[in-house]
Amino acid sequence: MTRRSSASSARRKGAARRSKSPNGSNAPDCRQRTPMMCDQTVARNERMDGSSPSTCSHLDLFSGIGGFALAAKWHGMKTVAFCEIDPWARRVLNKNFPGVPIHEDVKQLSGKQYEGIDLITGGYPCQPFSLSGERRGAEDDRHLWPEVRRITAEARPRWVLCENVIGHVTLGLDEVLDDLESLGYTCAPPVVLPACAVGKWHRRDRVWIIAHDSSQHLQKPEVVDAKTQLPEPGRVSDEARLRVAEWEADQPSMVGVAHGIPHWVDRARGTGNAIVPELAYEILSAMFYCENKEITQP
Repeated sequence: MTRRSSASSARRKGAARRSKSPNGSNAPDCRQRTPMMCDQTVARNERMDGSSPSTCSHLDLFSGIGGFALAAKWHGMKTVAFCEIDPWARRVLNKNFPGVPIHEDVKQLSGKQYEGIDLITGGYPCQPFSLSGERRGAEDDRHLWPEVRRITAEARPRWVLCENVIGHVTLGLDEVLDDLESLGYTCAPPVVLPACAVGKWHRRDRVWIIAHDSSQHLQKPEVVDAKTQLPEPGRVSDEARLRVAEWEADQPSMVGVAHGIPHWVDRARGTGNAIVPELAYEILSAMFYCENKEITQP
């Protein structure tokens, strides 16, 4: 897989998921997504098709308030450590995941102590790539992808799963894919998924980066067969479309603020440091499904 083809694939997938919204902006149309009941743990477990992630270990970088860890927990995985520099977010992690060690500075974290771990996740800082910022890329002091690369090289996980803003597709994504491939990982075509793909009432377009250790079973370029596991686009009911349209029309113009979140001044900080765990869960389902399929089939 070449650097250019990877980025082009991400752009094509992103463009395929974007359409005109009710207010005329060029954004994903939430009204054409099928809401999923992702809060039903039993349904999650039944969709795993024989994979067994319950024995897997997970290191979560740039943890925020623990979105990746929550998705991993739904799969029965064990999060062995967090890495989060924000004191407020660390308090949330301590409350919701008691007893799990928390490293404070990713620059001081050695991946060697987690060598052989199954999964590393991370929503590394988006400010260097965000369309709402200066987009300084590697020149930004908050550009911390090189730390993820270093930790991945030291720990050699089976899987790497990362998430970032849509602006990353046109700035910095090539470097990430090149780095992972240089370390011996097979990268799936990056996929752009919005929060409304799993029934959330907001868009939150994000690019997801999936890589698997090339030396361990999976050798195909298509690491994840998204068609078999990820939610399919579809028409929702008229009532659901109306509710989404009403929600969109009622939202304030201030970026990062949403009505309906209690005590939003306190919680906006947390939601800004979070991924959508239901999306991460679906991607993890696809990853483990394909790995199990590859292992069991001759």
